[in-house]
Amino acid sequence: MLNIGIVSYAHPHVLKYVPAFLSHPNVEIAKICGIGANIEIAKRDAEKIGCKFFDTLEEKFFEDLDAIYIASEPFRHTEIVKMASEYGVHVLCDKPIAVNMKEADEIIETARKGGIKFMVPFNTRWQPALRKAKELIQGDVQYIYAVKFGMNPINIKNFDTSWFFDREMAGFGGFGDIGMHMLDAIRFLVESDAIRVYARIDKDDYFGNAIIEFKNGALVYLISGWTNPFGKAPWMNATLEVLTDDTAILINKPLYEPVSDFCIFKGQAEFSDLGRAGVSSNVNEFVNSILEDRDPIIKGEDAKASLEITIAGYISSKKGREVKLPL
Repeated sequence: MLNIGIVSYAHPHVLKYVPAFLSHPNVEIAKICGIGANIEIAKRDAEKIGCKFFDTLEEKFFEDLDAIYIASEPFRHTEIVKMASEYGVHVLCDKPIAVNMKEADEIIETARKGGIKFMVPFNTRWQPALRKAKELIQGDVQYIYAVKFGMNPINIKNFDTSWFFDREMAGFGGFGDIGMHMLDAIRFLVESDAIRVYARIDKDDYFGNAIIEFKNGALVYLISGWTNPFGKAPWMNATLEVLTDDTAILINKPLYEPVSDFCIFKGQAEFSDLGRAGVSSNVNEFVNSILEDRDPIIKGEDAKASLEITIAGYISSKKGREVKLPL
């Protein structure tokens, strides 16, 4: 059994990850720390679970823990990872890995020196439609058209999400918050490093689009952001159109819907319905990486790469020109 600590209830993802940890046969939630937003919800869950509750992050919190899940505001990530590393506590840290490249490097180096597992949970990696596309791709990807919309945090009821609109705390607005997931999926398919980014992001940072060129020649057009303040239209989710040397693949609204529309075209269209994977896939991978003493499939370097493309997009939009990578 692994003793897990939950650090912060600021990010609404915690409402899915706590049940996923509770249902895992090799995990026990031993402690909850309520730093940041929604401390009362964190305290309530600790009472329901019957675990220890801390209102500040202190040395005693890390004692006897094997791992933590960080759901804090992103600007706190570096400090929390440093404390966890000092106690040899493994880290599952929600995205983005950090608010800038310097802190991303610090986190990765801290985890390396501390000998701890570090993983950022990108749900798209585990979706059946995306993994099926990965299996079918032969040769280099030539072009990807990607769309990813997510709920505007303002629509999440009875949960304080105000920090999402504070750039010092969150790092980004809608384009970065939502696009980060799709960027990891794109990198998973392309298997190459980005070399150029040209982007336009609206003045309120709710939506944005970017053209991304990769070292192997792949060209990607990404649209991402928060949907409008009044709710989320059911078709505004995720779409991927992938072209390779001899194949066209369509993944239409699949990544978070109960049923997936998946199409592969090689002279004739073949449609399939695929299911979806939940956050338990990330929890399973993180737990297994600890129990099997191996690197998690999604490493800190992967999260850093998606962060770098995102930051390049913001620089490009501000300066009105393409930005070359690495930064």
